[in-house]
Amino acid sequence: MDCEGTDMDNAMKYITTLLLLVTIVATGKYTSAQCLSAFQDQRNFFFIVDGGNIIQQEHNLIYNYKAGRNHLAYLSFNNDFKIYHNGLTQTLQTFPPVNYYCTDYIMFVENPGSQYYVLYGEKMDLINKGAGQVYGVGDSLVAFQDYMGQFQLFKDGRVYEIDQREPYMVKVEDNMMVYLDRNNELRTFWQGDLITLEYGNPPQSVQVERNIAAYVDYIGNFKVFWAGDIYNVLSFQPGSYKAGQNLVAYIDNRRQFKIFYKGESFDIMSIEPKWYDVQQNFVVWVDNNNYFNVFYEGKYERLEGFVPASYQISNNLLVYPNLDNYLFGYINGKKVKVSDEVTTWYEVQNDAVNYYKIKNFFKIYCDGKITNAINR
Repeated sequence: MDCEGTDMDNAMKYITTLLLLVTIVATGKYTSAQCLSAFQDQRNFFFIVDGGNIIQQEHNLIYNYKAGRNHLAYLSFNNDFKIYHNGLTQTLQTFPPVNYYCTDYIMFVENPGSQYYVLYGEKMDLINKGAGQVYGVGDSLVAFQDYMGQFQLFKDGRVYEIDQREPYMVKVEDNMMVYLDRNNELRTFWQGDLITLEYGNPPQSVQVERNIAAYVDYIGNFKVFWAGDIYNVLSFQPGSYKAGQNLVAYIDNRRQFKIFYKGESFDIMSIEPKWYDVQQNFVVWVDNNNYFNVFYEGKYERLEGFVPASYQISNNLLVYPNLDNYLFGYINGKKVKVSDEVTTWYEVQNDAVNYYKIKNFFKIYCDGKITNAINR
């Protein structure tokens, strides 16, 4: 791609900054990245929460931010695009990106002209430098069409050529990518190899999540690809299904509620629940008694005898208010009290819970401890 004048200056400045970033990432002091989050108070001051540390980053309104598990990026009031990582902040560029993502393992930046950059570990790679298209971004991968029109996949620090033709459909989530090629073959990329799941006929539906792809094939069979193997779960189309990390919850043809988890089948209810939801490692549902239930890593139990007004899930964290508006959580398989007071607002980011009773009087729950952010 040819650049002239200001575009060339910006491109060179960006590349120089990326080299500086690599040095900062390699030498920065590590803090508690799992509790990396942020908030903006009513004065429009922007704060980053890194474990038990609360750091005021900006004194003006920011346009947006996104937090991964190891880095947080944001666009400042002056349109400076910045990244916070390991206790240090660096301006990546002085113009806004077209789009960007912060995930558990990578940061993806799309700049004008379809220039795609990926920060993976301690290295920032330019993976596309001209006209292209982004199909999807996961926790550890990016599926895209490059400037030559080829279907490519960035994963674990490498770019793989998947197909020379544009796919009909691409599904990306977490560490999984499933696509339908021009021969109507359903395929996935698994541990360095392309695996064909179905030949010749497109599936009726597909869902993907970490280590798993669930789909209904063209004749209505319900199948699951998990950890390299294909499981024929049902010879009938399910009433519904939702995929999570290493799991799929579904209603079978007899309206029974079941969960596929790491190759095993769990019979949860002999009748369909009032509703169920799947996010990341969790399945939650409400039974006919209006009990709130949870499934996590092969274990399921009744969590509450009421339906919470709301709940939020992130990684291994499920948080919800009780009837008195105190926050409780189901964290790493155990029920714990999260807030030390009644709450009117809360938000879960990574393994942190930001909340307050009165606006601007923020508190942060992280790893069993509560940090007070008042008057910071």
